[in-house]
Amino acid sequence: MAVRAKHDLGEAFVQGLFEGRDWSVLHRIIHEGIRREAFGAPTLHRFLLFAIRDDAIRLDLRNSIVSNRTWKRRVAEKSPLAPAEVERMTAVAEIVREVRRLYGGDRDAADRFLSTPHRRFGGRAPILVAATEGGAPAVRELLSRMEEGAPA
Repeated sequence: MAVRAKHDLGEAFVQGLFEGRDWSVLHRIIHEGIRREAFGAPTLHRFLLFAIRDDAIRLDLRNSIVSNRTWKRRVAEKSPLAPAEVERMTAVAEIVREVRRLYGGDRDAADRFLSTPHRRFGGRAPILVAATEGGAPAVRELLSRMEEGAPA
C-alpha cells in the first residue's frame, strides 16, 4: 500500500465502503489507519452518513461506538479514535454491507431492517446491537437465518 496521509486513510476506508471494495483491501486500510492514528471524528462522521439515514439512530449509533463525552473530547482535541472504537465501526460496516446485499441493494429496505427494534435483541435495533461487544455475530446469525428462510 502506498504511503498515505492520515486523512487519506480515513477517506479511503469510508470510500471503500461506499464502493463495496473487497474486505481484504479494507482491512489493510484499517490496520494502517489504526497504526497511524488516522481515524478521527471526520472519518466516523462520514461513516455514520454511509451507515444509516435516520438521524436519531445515527446519533445512538455514534454513542454506541464512541461515548458522547469522548466524542466531544475527540472533536475538540482532533484526537484519533481508539482501536476498539475503530473495531466497533468496522463491525457495523460489515453488517450494513451484508444487510444491503441481502436486500438486493435496496437501501431503504436495508435501513428499515437495521433501524427497526427487533424482539431477538430485546427491542434494540440491529445496527445498534452490531456496535456492542459480541453484537455483530448475533446480528450475522439473524441474517443467516433470514437468508435461509428460517424464522427470524
